[in-house]
Amino acid sequence: MTYRTEKDDNGDEALYLTAIIHQNIVDLDWAHEEDDAETYGQRCRARFKTLLDEGDPSFPPQNAVLTVRLYRRGDAMVSNVACADGYQKQAIRLAEEAALGIYDEVYPDVAQMARAFVEENVENVKRFAADDRLPHLAAKVGEQLAAEQFLPHLLNSAKSDLQKAGAVVQKIGWRVNQGMVLSPFRIPYEKRRFFRAVAEVSRRVNADAIVYVCDGYELSPNGERTGAETLVIMWINPDGTCVSKGVIYTRRKHPQIESDIIAFSADLAVVPESKQSLVPAWGSYKPN
Repeated sequence: MTYRTEKDDNGDEALYLTAIIHQNIVDLDWAHEEDDAETYGQRCRARFKTLLDEGDPSFPPQNAVLTVRLYRRGDAMVSNVACADGYQKQAIRLAEEAALGIYDEVYPDVAQMARAFVEENVENVKRFAADDRLPHLAAKVGEQLAAEQFLPHLLNSAKSDLQKAGAVVQKIGWRVNQGMVLSPFRIPYEKRRFFRAVAEVSRRVNADAIVYVCDGYELSPNGERTGAETLVIMWINPDGTCVSKGVIYTRRKHPQIESDIIAFSADLAVVPESKQSLVPAWGSYKPN
């Protein structure tokens, strides 16, 4: 199957789709190799008419027509929805899920890299979890190490690394059998697809948490960092909720010092559980 992707107004590559939903079942369509604008439009209008009762302009329940963009970066965006009142939220969810379901067919090169990422990390995590000689962050017998206990230790370590390197090294780790190794995690342009791969690793190793070290900053029109920057540690649970802790820092240059001078503010308080949108939920943890 050949997919004709296009660039949107921001220059991001996407496949433009029409999602036809009938009785909660999604049928996706897009411009095929042999299509022009007229033939594709005629096909969409014909499918649209099948959803409406003859002589009744309103939509039956659980029926909808949506315009969807499936982006190479790994997310789906709905731009137009036609459906019965009260069905919009459900229709958008179904259309986005269906579009993401064909991502690996539309962008096979990205899918291949994501699958390699999964296989490599599943093997590494299992090897670490099974090696009793390696240090594990274990709680006392009968106790569970909570995110609030773990995050201050991780933040102090990340702050030390930042001062040495002059930049935040983004890392990720999967907690299995009370142990975890944080490894560098270079996020590609197709980040949404790779964060789905992160969740896939979690499912396959029965991880009870993911820890993600990241940073945040603003860029000037010249591409330079401006103002305060943020170092954040995220503890992500199997249901997709997240507990986080961080620190704001600033950097300045000195003519006699080669690297930037990093100055930290007081640590930000632990943010209680909230829903994050990066890593999909992977289910409840069940010990083997």
